[in-house]
Amino acid sequence: MSVSPAHELAEALDAEDYDRVQAVLHLECVYTCRGETYVGPQKIIGSYAGNSEAAHRFDRISYRSEVELVGDDLARIVFYDDIEYKGRSFTFRSHQDIEFGNGQVLRIQHVDEPGMREAL
Repeated sequence: MSVSPAHELAEALDAEDYDRVQAVLHLECVYTCRGETYVGPQKIIGSYAGNSEAAHRFDRISYRSEVELVGDDLARIVFYDDIEYKGRSFTFRSHQDIEFGNGQVLRIQHVDEPGMREAL
């Protein structure tokens, strides 16, 4: 069985491998996150890379994810950001609903898990 574009995206983001992210995004992919909309791989990667850069202010951060296929062309990626800062540990959770087709990601909708941003 081949790996879905959602799995490819999750693995690439966990590794902060933006060349792999670009390879899986459709040229007109639309990413919606916290009231902002990004269209196209360069804008989307810029958003992901900016968030990653900001996260590296912590003492340690590592990324992991789980992918659940919810339809023939739909998936949910649950992201876990394991953070250490000034002796404290926290796992930030969020998820992204992914629509894909023809081997590429077409749409991404970011959803913050309730209470996570406030707890961070």
